[in-house]
Amino acid sequence: MNVWFRRLLLILTIGGGFVGVARTIQFFSHVDKVIAYVVLLAFVCLYGYGIFLGVKLSEGAAPLRHLRVYFGLQIPFISSLYFRRSLGELASTLLHWP
Repeated sequence: MNVWFRRLLLILTIGGGFVGVARTIQFFSHVDKVIAYVVLLAFVCLYGYGIFLGVKLSEGAAPLRHLRVYFGLQIPFISSLYFRRSLGELASTLLHWP
């Protein structure tokens, strides 16, 4: 694997994982519903998995299949406006946010 590409993946996985955990905890910090804690746990696990993959990548082992799965799970949130809007409406309905 190209050295610069490895470095880019390392920054995206570890940095993005920490930012994702921080933003998720901040977003769900004021909610007292059980479903919110389930969603919080799911996203923290997803971003924790990204941090784990970044650490494995820094050690030299390149789990490309796992990286594809990790980034593939995030593509619908980035590329699809309809999917993002429907998730926002679902969260608003489930958590009774205005």
